[in-house]
Amino acid sequence: MIQAVRDDIKNIISNQKKSDNPALLFHRLCSGIDEPDNNKSEEKKAVIDKFISYYPPSIADPYAEKIHIYQHAFKEWKHYLKTDPQIIFFRLQTCSPLVIGLGEQNVHEFGITLQHPWSTPVIPGSAIKGVISTYAHNYGGPNWHKGALADKKNGLTPISGKSALSLFGGINEKDDTFAGSVDFFPAWWVPDNAKPFIKDIITLHNKSYYQGDGWPNGTDSPLPNSFVVMQPGESFLFAIKGPKQWTATAADVLKQAAANQGFGAKTRVGYGHFDNKTMEELVAEVPFLDDNALAEKYQNRKDMEVFSSAFRKAAINRTFNTENLRDLFLRYRPTTLFLLDLEKKGAKLSWKNINKIYQRYKSRLNTNRVVPDLITKIRIVKLCDQHSPDNPPAWLETMFHEVKLFQQILETAEPEQNLLQELNPDAHELLLDKKDDQIVSFITNWTLSKPTKEDFLDAIQNNPALKQCEDKEEDIILRKFLCDELNN
Repeated sequence: MIQAVRDDIKNIISNQKKSDNPALLFHRLCSGIDEPDNNKSEEKKAVIDKFISYYPPSIADPYAEKIHIYQHAFKEWKHYLKTDPQIIFFRLQTCSPLVIGLGEQNVHEFGITLQHPWSTPVIPGSAIKGVISTYAHNYGGPNWHKGALADKKNGLTPISGKSALSLFGGINEKDDTFAGSVDFFPAWWVPDNAKPFIKDIITLHNKSYYQGDGWPNGTDSPLPNSFVVMQPGESFLFAIKGPKQWTATAADVLKQAAANQGFGAKTRVGYGHFDNKTMEELVAEVPFLDDNALAEKYQNRKDMEVFSSAFRKAAINRTFNTENLRDLFLRYRPTTLFLLDLEKKGAKLSWKNINKIYQRYKSRLNTNRVVPDLITKIRIVKLCDQHSPDNPPAWLETMFHEVKLFQQILETAEPEQNLLQELNPDAHELLLDKKDDQIVSFITNWTLSKPTKEDFLDAIQNNPALKQCEDKEEDIILRKFLCDELNN
């Protein structure tokens, strides 16, 4: 009977180039398992390899369509979370392998929890509640004890501590049950990439002992066992709903538990641990990192969409002082690198050199999210003007045009909207070289949608060039007044 079912499943799978659902492949469409008695030892490996290969290498892969569908569902879920004022949510990133549901019953001798219908990673809300209630019980003191089974002999009590009762629920002194004031939603996997799973191995060294055949004596051959885990660096979106004072407390305990205890299986040997800061906190730190730390952060997280805006902001607010930042500047400020290479030529600069250097950065200069660097372009135009041919190429003509329009904007109290829409300058460039009273006047009269007043506020708070006089008391007062105006 069992073999007949396996034969039918093989017929189904053989007609498919790629499984439509890896969860179905893993949990139900199992054509065989490792059976040493029948000389079958590669079935489990084949299932794992097929399961992992289902997920494409990148979001851009043509086979990533199902991940794109999940991305849409994730955006809808995030939108729902935003619309409910009782819900707080935040991202946490794994810093070690993570496996959820390893102990679930399965013919493969290991399980894994997947979110239906997308077959994507997920941490169930019940698991989150269990982990953080246990963490609070172990480290929070008597108020966080979640109670125990009544046992007169050992003095245990089913009564939960006051804080644990309010947050997680339990049994109070009157023997009444309470559900708790906070709901823990499942933590959705954040689809920054398309391939979240990798293969891991546990090696069994004392097979006979675990089979009940005497004490371990070190004579058994090692027996490697493969299983599937999430790779480090993946993120989850955690969400909690309830009264504000309790959701804040729950979020704090959750972050501590995620960093110090971890989620899922094998946490005692380092699996399932998360960064101790939320993704939002990590993103907020990026613009203020020193050059070396920023370069390292960029190399590790440059492909994560959530960091792109912070990296762009960090590039805007600093000069190119170290080669470690070349990749960052190449992505967001190639115009600055273009100028630096021109200036390195010094007296040897010629049109041939200019054109050669331009070709080096051509593919990056007009891509999305590139900082306009219009002030830099003014310097480039001055250098090129001395060497340009009688019929300048289109790229140089365009740069001449942009510089001319930008100079009009800088010299005009109320720039024309069509000029700003054509150039789309950044807030920091519009405020550069202006005194405080000029900045106040400029922003007070600002009526256009871009840059936003928040962009101006960010430029004032984060740009060193606009903060050079902060030691003056009157300047501090003026800037605070301006920030208050923008916040309003």
